[in-house]
Amino acid sequence: MAAFLTTDAISSEIRKTVTEARTEITLLSSNFKLTGTLFGELKKAHQKGVMIVFCYSKASFTEDQVRWFAQAGKVDFYHSRNLHANCYFNEDRMVITSMTLEELSARVNREMGILIRRERDKESHKKAINEVQSILDSARKLDPRAESLSGSDSFLKQDMEKTVEDMRSAMAFLKKDLEKTKRDLNKEISLRPKARREKAESSSQGE
Repeated sequence: MAAFLTTDAISSEIRKTVTEARTEITLLSSNFKLTGTLFGELKKAHQKGVMIVFCYSKASFTEDQVRWFAQAGKVDFYHSRNLHANCYFNEDRMVITSMTLEELSARVNREMGILIRRERDKESHKKAINEVQSILDSARKLDPRAESLSGSDSFLKQDMEKTVEDMRSAMAFLKKDLEKTKRDLNKEISLRPKARREKAESSSQGE
């Protein structure tokens, strides 16, 4: 059965999720900011071969963190523009909570959450994992070696690329429409002499 958590317990369980991970860590947070302690624990987990996944709407990383992520490998970043959920899990335990990682750093608000265990809460755990996968599938994957991890630059680039593509499509349509208009006009011009001749012949016959 899921366990109810208050602020201090949430902080503790999030850290346990990282320190006790054996194969994977996934951290979803609408506002993402790593404390020095949590970043250190993530580095230790990474050294043990643990795969790490981050997903967020907004993020703030230090220069040292960005450099390490760019070199580390086995750390995936996803930017989900409309993410408002906060969920932290490894292969066994999952914390679903109102607390963002930014709030974990600040520790100024009162939060609530629940702890789910994979074997003890199988149905709820399975549904949560499926929802997380759906979020990741719809999110944009970021490359820490080539773009801003805040995700804003990536979405700006994506929007610009879409705008350019829309403009190209519009120009192609206009070009096609212009060519059709040109053909119709040329056809009409080519038929005018014939129409004049027929009119003249008709007038002559009438006389």
